[in-house]
Amino acid sequence: MPDLSRRTLLKRAGAGTATLLAVGSGVTYLTEPSVAASGLTASDVSVTSSNGTLTTLEIEPSITVSWSNQNATVATVKVTWYVKTASTSETTVGTTPYSFSVSDPSQDGSISTQMGPISLLSNNGGALSASNFAAETDGGTKTTDVTISMDATLQDTNGNQLANTTDLLGPTTFAVSVTNEATEPASVSGSGTANTFGA
Repeated sequence: MPDLSRRTLLKRAGAGTATLLAVGSGVTYLTEPSVAASGLTASDVSVTSSNGTLTTLEIEPSITVSWSNQNATVATVKVTWYVKTASTSETTVGTTPYSFSVSDPSQDGSISTQMGPISLLSNNGGALSASNFAAETDGGTKTTDVTISMDATLQDTNGNQLANTTDLLGPTTFAVSVTNEATEPASVSGSGTANTFGA
């Protein structure tokens, strides 16, 4: 059996239940069940520290998930966030999954929410080691690309799955640049007055 990634398996498993879209703005409605999300953007991060280390790296996502023509009313939306770098495998971060109740369950609708901070670094409960970002050279800068993405699942009032999509948001990559602040060279200085005199 060929080696299939988690995302390949999930995409194949969900292909028969929904058409899944990621759009920049608004909602695209089709005649078959569909799920859509607002486009995901992420700003680059720049940090300067005296020893070139990164101590905190977080996201605070603001998301909108929309759906149409579902086979039953959508009562719950669950989302899972993933993170990776070029040297690390894709790993979940934060709560797995985050769960949001739909205030007015319906077959056509949407939710928008501002999520709290999600730490990406392992020293704060995330998945990425701070050592991946360390700028070890005095005065030097190290830039590391971080890729984030979000899966989403829709459930009806009985907890039955209506749609499941990978990468509904993302993957999106942002750069993290850490600068090791240059230290001043060691020096010694002094001052004084000889107060010379003669008679």
